[in-house]
Amino acid sequence: MSTATALRATRRRELRGLGLLSLVAVAVVAAFCLVGLVGNWEYALGIRTRKVATMVVAGVAVACSSVLFQTVTGNRILTPGIMGFDRLFVLIQTLIVYLFGALTLTTTDPRLLFAGQTAVMVISRWPSTAGSSAATDAICTCWCWPAWSSARFSAACPRWPSG
Repeated sequence: MSTATALRATRRRELRGLGLLSLVAVAVVAAFCLVGLVGNWEYALGIRTRKVATMVVAGVAVACSSVLFQTVTGNRILTPGIMGFDRLFVLIQTLIVYLFGALTLTTTDPRLLFAGQTAVMVISRWPSTAGSSAATDAICTCWCWPAWSSARFSAACPRWPSG
């Protein structure tokens, strides 16, 4: 069997698997939207389809951020979660609630919150990346409170001193 034939067979098998997974995903979404529906179907389906759409948008956002992050760092296993960006975000949220109260977090304009949290995350990373020439070095040498002793972080970034 030639290489071209083997590649076509592999491609067909991959497409078949992707098609099967797509059918399973559609079936799971349909089950989520339809199982247990009682009462006003229009209202319930509207809520459930918005939930599904939100899950899809969140999944695409996480996938894109991971791919972009891995591209910038040149490391296929390094993700924002391993670096601790998600934990830093939760820390910022917790500090806002602790220092200013929960009402502040819920009543502040979301755009202002986003800008402030982004600024805090960038500023908190700045001291460790100043003077670094390569993007990989800058991200790998980033200090992050929750990731200091993380074995996953040390494995993903060999320049990080293991503790």
